[in-house]
Amino acid sequence: MKTIQLNIGLNTNTGSTVSPSHVQCVLAESGLLTSQLRLAQSGTELTYCATVLVEEPLMGISLEGTLFDIAGVLDQDCIAWIDESGTGHLTGPQAAKWGAFDPAQFLPVIENPVGAVRAALRQILTANGWKPGSKAAIAAEYALTIGAEVTHGPVPYFQICRMSGRSIL
Repeated sequence: MKTIQLNIGLNTNTGSTVSPSHVQCVLAESGLLTSQLRLAQSGTELTYCATVLVEEPLMGISLEGTLFDIAGVLDQDCIAWIDESGTGHLTGPQAAKWGAFDPAQFLPVIENPVGAVRAALRQILTANGWKPGSKAAIAAEYALTIGAEVTHGPVPYFQICRMSGRSIL
């Protein structure tokens, strides 16, 4: 299993925005499990910064091919990512217009203890119309953090998609 870090801006190339929960769902449905998450402000937009666990081949497609497809689904020019060797990449339909990967622009993922994961999840749930303290929000938060508490491993973010009833793609 490989571990990569990635940055996905939440502004789209169509002029709208994409929610962090939608990004999580698309990654999970593509076979990429987010193990650490931070939302950070870049110089231009809020950015989804994550450590992602990858088991290749992903549905018969290479990691780079999967990230290319994810960029298209999320209406992104490209996704910035760093592989296990520390090499940075820009992958997506319009990656060439951004030039070479610039490590100074890459936002790192900070180690998140379970409390920080819960805080990020509350922020995501609230941003997507979930009422704080509602039974659904509490159930989603519990389902999403129980894996981190028990195994200190990947948090199953895809469960939020299933619990919310929202479309993943």
